[in-house]
Amino acid sequence: MTRQDRQEKLFRAIGYVGDDLIQRADAPAQAERKQPAVWIKWAALAACCALVIGLAARLPIFQAKSSAPETATMTMETTTQEAPAEEEKAEAPDMTEEAAAEEPAAEAEENTAGAREPAATDTEGQKDGVSVQQALLDTTLGPVKLGMPSQDVRSILGTPKEESDEFYVCTDKGDYRYVTWRYNFTNDPDYISDVKLSFADVGDGFVLDEIMTFGTSDWALPNGLKNGSSVQQLLEAYPDAEPGINGYDGEIFAYGVEAGHVRLTFLVENDVITSISLGTYYAEPSWADETPAEEPAYSFASSDMIVYQKEEDGWLSYHMKGQAAKKLEVILGIEDLTPIDELPQARYYIDFQNGTVVMLGDDRLSGAVYTCENLEAFRAAMDEGADPTPYLTLVQMCAFPAGTDEVVLEMSVACGGLIE
Repeated sequence: MTRQDRQEKLFRAIGYVGDDLIQRADAPAQAERKQPAVWIKWAALAACCALVIGLAARLPIFQAKSSAPETATMTMETTTQEAPAEEEKAEAPDMTEEAAAEEPAAEAEENTAGAREPAATDTEGQKDGVSVQQALLDTTLGPVKLGMPSQDVRSILGTPKEESDEFYVCTDKGDYRYVTWRYNFTNDPDYISDVKLSFADVGDGFVLDEIMTFGTSDWALPNGLKNGSSVQQLLEAYPDAEPGINGYDGEIFAYGVEAGHVRLTFLVENDVITSISLGTYYAEPSWADETPAEEPAYSFASSDMIVYQKEEDGWLSYHMKGQAAKKLEVILGIEDLTPIDELPQARYYIDFQNGTVVMLGDDRLSGAVYTCENLEAFRAAMDEGADPTPYLTLVQMCAFPAGTDEVVLEMSVACGGLIE
């Protein structure tokens, strides 16, 4: 699995964001709650630029028919000109309040040209009349934004480097169609693509549903954030962004802002943004088959795991707790386990202390999942250096997701001295 594959899977696996942001999206905002700086910026911009746009709209240069990309570019450029807007406002004292009120509505209509409305509009998470979800839907990443028809995107970006076949998902509202495009504008040799675009068709044509950037992509948000920007810049732009999953060493490697079904996510390494994801435009549909999935016989969820590592004279044991345990839980659950035909010789046993035991071979990728009804007998056998398999029930021989080996190795190096 490539680094890009892992980043794409992490975008899917991170359950985002903290409970406080989820509650903010699910309940009306309180008047006294601190508003993220980015929304204040947009609200101030609308007020400052109303008169300027009103005058400019009457000039010949602004009467030409404009496309969605041109409008988005104009909006981004206007964002950096708040001070000139104030000067223009002072020079036009004769404008009526009615004209000033009409212009923001006209601007909002222009900014949504070429973008189709999502199936439902979220009215929650509002403050000062501005919907956080709508603000995310209106945010550009590079030259595009969510909701743009696929033909408009192609006219801007050209033919993609790779274009997937269409695939269908049966939902309670009919068949949804999906397709993905990949571009590599910077020719980054470490990535298949530096931009991935996902399109969805819920019945009225394909529209842009999700945007992802990788590697050396120079696609930026209106506030200038892009791959390579610092975490400090990120938090200055989004002070309410919540940290995502922490690694075993305690370093945060994701931040997110979420409202309803729309998320803006940043993966970070060494305090630098490495990937950005914005989406989705449509809420995830309900499946046509509502039959509940059968609960698995095992679970990788545990805040305190006991790891047994094979030594010449027995088993070295130590605990994996907190962030290290959480990271292993996420990696193991990031994709389906792959069945294998031959069981490797055991090098590690991981006791999740919930009735689940994982065995790993020397490669730390292949092994098996077991259940254990008598953990005391299993642990006694490990302490004595005896064979623990009589106390284990085999669930599946399998290969675990890429990255499992790295997490276990890092944990072994960091915690190997903590002998039980």
